[in-house]
Amino acid sequence: MNTKFVFCHRLPSRTLRFKGRYFPVCSRCTGIYLGAMIVLLLHYFTIFTLDKDFKYLFFLPLILMIPTIVDGTTQLLRWRESNNFIRVATGLFCGIGYGIILIYW
Repeated sequence: MNTKFVFCHRLPSRTLRFKGRYFPVCSRCTGIYLGAMIVLLLHYFTIFTLDKDFKYLFFLPLILMIPTIVDGTTQLLRWRESNNFIRVATGLFCGIGYGIILIYW
């Protein structure tokens, strides 16, 4: 696996595997893409909408991105080692926030 990639580091230890094959992006990016796709698909195929006058709409995506920032930063600073489950979960929250930004901003 090539570890030099523009959008993701794709380290094998931080990448999910399915049937012996690695995903093309790391666990955190997998969660981000999955979360954004879920929000976009819900918005497109259902009546999933948020009122544009919703006063917390500006802060909601930012709040959803905080766990990813904390997880990534504490791991970068070597304060702790994250695992793939935490990376996917925090990435999912970040992706949901990112999806909201794509739709409403």
